Amino acid sequence: MLLSILFITLFIILLLVRTVLFSRNRQSLQGTPASCDSIDGKRAAESLSQAITYRTISYGDYDKFDYGEFGKFLNFLIERFPRMAQQCSPRRINDYSVLYHWKGTDGGLPPLLLLGHYDVVPVEEGTEGEWRQDPFSGVIEGGELWGRGSLDMKVQIISHLEAAEQLLAEGFQPQRDIWFSYNYDEEQRGSRGASQAVEFFKEKGIRFDSVFDEGGCIVKGAMPGVEPPLAIIGLAEKGCANFRIKVKGSGGHSSMPPRSTALGKLSRIITDLEQNPMKPRMTPPVRQMLRVTSPEMSFVSRLALANQFLFKPLLFKIFAANPTTNAMIRTSFSATMSRTGDAPNVLPLSAEAVINCRPLPGDSVSDALNHLHRMAVKSCDPNEYEIEIILGDNASPLSPYETSSYRKIESMIKKYYPQALVSPYLMMGGSDSSKFYPVCDNIYRFMPILINKEELDTMHNSNERISLDNITRSTAFFKEFIKEYDQ
Repeated sequence: MLLSILFITLFIILLLVRTVLFSRNRQSLQGTPASCDSIDGKRAAESLSQAITYRTISYGDYDKFDYGEFGKFLNFLIERFPRMAQQCSPRRINDYSVLYHWKGTDGGLPPLLLLGHYDVVPVEEGTEGEWRQDPFSGVIEGGELWGRGSLDMKVQIISHLEAAEQLLAEGFQPQRDIWFSYNYDEEQRGSRGASQAVEFFKEKGIRFDSVFDEGGCIVKGAMPGVEPPLAIIGLAEKGCANFRIKVKGSGGHSSMPPRSTALGKLSRIITDLEQNPMKPRMTPPVRQMLRVTSPEMSFVSRLALANQFLFKPLLFKIFAANPTTNAMIRTSFSATMSRTGDAPNVLPLSAEAVINCRPLPGDSVSDALNHLHRMAVKSCDPNEYEIEIILGDNASPLSPYETSSYRKIESMIKKYYPQALVSPYLMMGGSDSSKFYPVCDNIYRFMPILINKEELDTMHNSNERISLDNITRSTAFFKEFIKEYDQ
């Protein structure tokens, strides 16, 4: 009995010590935000307002692009930022992507790349009336700038160029070369924009010290139980695969149906897929994010996170209850499109659906395909269905976060947003930056803007907008980032 009590006591002490050690590195959340007085915020807002008016909408069908608008936007950049145009020699890639090259004083250093895309998603048909301002007006009202692309991501491009234009006016020259790459089909996986830019850099033998793209930002209320805003820097992104699954049926009149129709079998496959997800797993960016945020959580939460060998099943269950956190720990599947039948009284000869899959780093597209097959054979014989891979991109490599370039981003965040926790994270969606691993190992995804959950939800949605303060602060961030990158 005494030995049992001693063992339990020692075990509890072990759990408590692990909890204290796990949460010992609490970030300082004090300080006054750096001044943005050197930034002409009014001009930056006007630049973004004008940028919004160009309807640079990308579609799955490239023939639907209004390339005239894309060309006008690139001409606008030249007119609006004449010093950049004169000193950084804009170069078109595949007609509608553009590169700027700002030469530094030391050509022997690997250059820095600031990356962005200027295409935007369409306004969904039938939702136009939900917008409080015209989505391509660039209206400034109530301290906010409205329009498609204000968050995703013309603000980042304008912030880059406003910062660089002001630095050029001040006579600044960077130590290392800086490239700016702005592409036109990121929303369509970047095959004609970013991919061609990468080919250009490969042909020139250029490798970058780091690549800085969109992705994370500073979000209020990002995680349950964490009060401070969370500044998340994407180190990697999940993959993207589309599978088309087609189930065969016997056809015939609906008055004499078989025990299971093609549509019925397809429905069961989708249901089984939803109810039997792939196994969850903590990737390095997620583990580090939990370590950073744990000091701000309750003691019970810290105890569970620090002792995952004991509480991991419970943690995974909690994560799985929320769509956002569930996507952080597993490869996800979503049935997004379906087609079957032409008449209400005719049994369809086939039923098909498109399944969008987001593979977690460490899970391949092949792993996801095998899982889908396992679900299909529960409802169909192997000769009754077929699966086609429409798109199959694995997750990106993982960028290191113990680098000088990551620390530079972290220090800039602390300078302009001292109340924010800074953490690596795994990006759920995709970006152009995943194309650049052949020319860089250190790729970071972050937008220096502070938003809440409601504002975040306007990306790719109605009433997309950004505060004027965010525009000014983002420009100040990049101006300081460029100046201090080699300090």
